[in-house]
Amino acid sequence: MSVRSALAVRVARSLVLAVALVAPAVAATSLTGSYAGQLRVARPSQTFDVAAALTDAAGVLSGTVVLGATDPTLAGTYLVQGKLRGTRIRLIGSSSTGARLVVRGTLNASGVAGRARVRVAGTRAKGRLTLTRRVATGDGSACDAVFTQNQQFFTSQVMDQVLVPVCSACHAAGGQAQATRLRVVRGDPAATARATVLVIDQSAPTSSLLLTKPLDAVPHGGGRQLTAGSTQAQILAQWVDLVAQANCSTTPTGGGTGADLYAARCAGCHGADGAGLAGATDVRCTVRSLLTDAVRNGRGSGPSAMPAFSTTDLPQDQLTTIADYLRSLCSGSGADLYASNCASCHGPTAGGGRNADGVFGPNVRCSEGGDLGEAVRGGAEGMPAFPSLAGSQLTKLGRYLSSLCSLGGGGGD
Repeated sequence: MSVRSALAVRVARSLVLAVALVAPAVAATSLTGSYAGQLRVARPSQTFDVAAALTDAAGVLSGTVVLGATDPTLAGTYLVQGKLRGTRIRLIGSSSTGARLVVRGTLNASGVAGRARVRVAGTRAKGRLTLTRRVATGDGSACDAVFTQNQQFFTSQVMDQVLVPVCSACHAAGGQAQATRLRVVRGDPAATARATVLVIDQSAPTSSLLLTKPLDAVPHGGGRQLTAGSTQAQILAQWVDLVAQANCSTTPTGGGTGADLYAARCAGCHGADGAGLAGATDVRCTVRSLLTDAVRNGRGSGPSAMPAFSTTDLPQDQLTTIADYLRSLCSGSGADLYASNCASCHGPTAGGGRNADGVFGPNVRCSEGGDLGEAVRGGAEGMPAFPSLAGSQLTKLGRYLSSLCSLGGGGGD
């Protein structure tokens, strides 16, 4: 082996530029989302309303299941965990009363079907469970004019008095309800307004989930958060009426622009500008192959994980539109190329770190030149190839890493 080849291998081993070890491309089927359904119990004959919000991180499930049972010892919110293997689902969880819930089911085109049992202190119920996925119609951008015309009201009252103090603990990145359609994006009222539109029933405003959920009029993972007639409930009702009176469709023409789709599907974690929020990466310059793999296969585990999005959750044409939009946000600088493609493994200053999947990325502060290019383009030992990072981009990336060399290179922080 030549000196040059040996050096290339050494650089490849120390330069794990991927966000995670890339799994073979598969058609992912994700459970991430919000659901509504029923548990039909035979003895005694009764039906419980059920709601669920689940996050699927590469088959590892977490979230909440809410039972609207008549027996108060069985009713309530169950924090659940489980696994999805193929199309088979298993969830186990408990409520604040000590009740235990076990669900075994199968993923189907509309949601989940199976069996569930719940019991506590001698009281038990079991029966047939059906959960139907609540699918967002559009992204809410068709109602942007309502926000624009009422921006001060939405920002100072709906956001500051209700959504942020009451809802954001769960309906935000990393929260128990992060997989639901309602997503509160602190500092981005426009994106949050679009999310509220998805849970407003314009034909029957008083039945809107934006109102009935926090009032606990329908099963709600957070339980009762607002009191009927309170100032906060009145503020939400006023916003619902404004949207309903506008009679705006929730389906944008042509499926939405890249900016629209990004705001609705990605901004809650990755920030309105794509630069990332706490615990989520900068995605402005992420190469398309890496972006696709992250979206389809997810990243990490636990409540802060990025869920996998199947082609049903996020159609390929929409993902392509989002990728094109992100490309328009990329400055092309070495710093931004590093932040989007390398920092999650190697740390913000290239001194080493671990990504959401636990993959270690060593110190690469002094990596540059032809051997860097050979390693990045060819890949090695678990590191995928990045053929689209070439030419001037590699030069800029190498110069950026070289500029960090004075911080100390080769050994990790």
